[in-house]
Amino acid sequence: MSEDRETTRLLDEYADGRLSEADAEKLLVALEASEPLRKRLALVSIVERLLSAARLAPVTGDRVMGALREGGHLPARRPSPRTMRVKKPRGAGSPVTGLGMRGTTGETHRSTFGAVVAVLILSALLGGGVWWWVAGKKPTTSRFPLVPSGSALPDVSGIAAASPAVVPVPGPKTAIPVETTESLVTNTAPAEGVSSADLPESAFQDDTPQPAGDGSDDPGFVPPPGKGPRVPEVATSVKDRPAGALVPMAGTSPRSRPKTSLLFVKLDIGKPRLWNAVPGDVASLVAEIKARTGLAYTQVTRTIDEVDADPEKNPVLVLSGHYRFAFTPAQRATLRKFMMAGGMMVFDSGLGSKPFYDSARHELGLIFRDAPLQRMGTDHPIFRTYYEVRHVRYGDGVVSQTHNRDDDAPWLEGVTVRCRTVAILSRWGLAAGWDRREEDRWPAYKAEEAIQIGVNLASYAIAVRGWARQSAPMSVADVAGKAGDKMFVGQVIYDGEWKTRPGALPMLLRTFNRRTSVPVKLGVREIRLSDPAIFNLPVLYMTGHEGFKFRDEEVAMLRKYLASGGFLFAEACCGRRGFDRSFREQMGRVLPGQAIAPMPSGSDVYSVPNPVRRISVTPSLAGVLGKTVIAPQLEGVLFGGHYAVIYSAYGMAGSWETSQNPYALGYNDVEALKLGQNILMYAVTN
Repeated sequence: MSEDRETTRLLDEYADGRLSEADAEKLLVALEASEPLRKRLALVSIVERLLSAARLAPVTGDRVMGALREGGHLPARRPSPRTMRVKKPRGAGSPVTGLGMRGTTGETHRSTFGAVVAVLILSALLGGGVWWWVAGKKPTTSRFPLVPSGSALPDVSGIAAASPAVVPVPGPKTAIPVETTESLVTNTAPAEGVSSADLPESAFQDDTPQPAGDGSDDPGFVPPPGKGPRVPEVATSVKDRPAGALVPMAGTSPRSRPKTSLLFVKLDIGKPRLWNAVPGDVASLVAEIKARTGLAYTQVTRTIDEVDADPEKNPVLVLSGHYRFAFTPAQRATLRKFMMAGGMMVFDSGLGSKPFYDSARHELGLIFRDAPLQRMGTDHPIFRTYYEVRHVRYGDGVVSQTHNRDDDAPWLEGVTVRCRTVAILSRWGLAAGWDRREEDRWPAYKAEEAIQIGVNLASYAIAVRGWARQSAPMSVADVAGKAGDKMFVGQVIYDGEWKTRPGALPMLLRTFNRRTSVPVKLGVREIRLSDPAIFNLPVLYMTGHEGFKFRDEEVAMLRKYLASGGFLFAEACCGRRGFDRSFREQMGRVLPGQAIAPMPSGSDVYSVPNPVRRISVTPSLAGVLGKTVIAPQLEGVLFGGHYAVIYSAYGMAGSWETSQNPYALGYNDVEALKLGQNILMYAVTN
């Protein structure tokens, strides 16, 4: 079989979702060795985005069909516009499918562009799949204006991430933005650590002593609400939104989804008072979603034992209550499998009742012993997927529950696995607000804030569930060899979410071992900074999403490690501001007076062993920067004449796994892998 036929076979099998682990390895090797193949992959991404554009405003299905007719590519009898759907080729898909789409205007409305879009789509559908169609095409080399290296990370905590933009079709003088959103590894073998969904039932046993009673006598208990006053409906129509209130991130048009799609399943866990204190809460939220977005969904009530581990059958589970509760080991196992497969679970503490909140925290600790439950910063996508919710109004009852009156940030806690928040716990009540009931004495959100958070929850759940289906966790075996032949990179364990992408660092090390002539192979060792064994590791790596703080002994040990010639490589996974702020603060403790500053563009880290002068960014970051490709931007700390710390404020790990989260603010193509290799090369040679 010729090399071209072999490459085509690999691409076809990837598109069909049948790529084996061995063939995935072959494809990665081919990508590293072949610039034309990387360009072909880039064009695949463009075609996928055009396909997405055909399903979303402003390039509507009717416009695409019209362009097809004008080009003579349609049969004489075309489907009715009301029933027409543009199908995706196998293996393709939009990286974001949440609620609300802010369409672009201008050039995308030109008939010539629509015609070219239509031709591309028809080719992708009828030419044996998009991969076969791309084979042999040679896109023009990209040329882009670059932003200055070392530009400060913009504050995006209140900015909506951009929807996948409509990209100009490449022509003789048209640049091709490079964007790869699909995973190159499609095997479904579980990655190490938290990515394992199937654990034995014995792993979910609860051996801790259980408190007596139902919690109604506990401090912080809040009884179920009475009927309470209803809040008048204001500005809930799609045509009547308050100015500036809507911050769409990404979404689908109402016609792109069946009108009866099931979205929410309200959980019945026994006695009504344990789960149904506000009977109309979820139904009212579904009605609000339809009124505000134009998208119609349904909700049902099911018992906990009727929950299916397949998220397609019950996408978002909602449990609300006031009293103490507990799951069985079998139920915990099912819920974990469900969430790991792409589902999401929302725990709402009624009116902020602490016994329910404490039970939910305890249960999530049993379901996810390997992933922390932590408060979500206001830069989390869930606070900006549809509405910008950085500040909220609480009832006076929140203050009575020892909440800081000056803290007006929403209080949601979450469990995040592979950059997807799979479980959400609300400290203060949402249910009454969804049903438009509120009283100042209740420790709950005001109705409008509760509804906005609910709409955002739905938007986020839909988007990341689609992405989770496309990006199966990769399994990366450790590099073979004797222990004496290896040099280990230490992944830093700290108090917080320290392991966001289990397969990312092993993939980077594997490609580094293949790319360079360094005679010693690199492996991964997970370690705390307080462990003296860090002095046996030439490189430490750390990442995360949310804020954190080093212990005093960790600060002292890291300072000593760096002073002894050690090297720290850190990156803010998904470009999250919480980790970025904390990392800068903690490095100020470790190296007082040593600033984290932009690295000069002429540094070897941008050229050895890979020249990396331009790098594409995720659609979300492109929406912030106004550019799809930038100069790579790294920062560092000079110590003893060399960089002892190199830091990326834009996320890289998702690109190493070739499956960036749709809401990530980060780098988005194979160049990110090359940049990571360069950083490792700098670390082991300086």
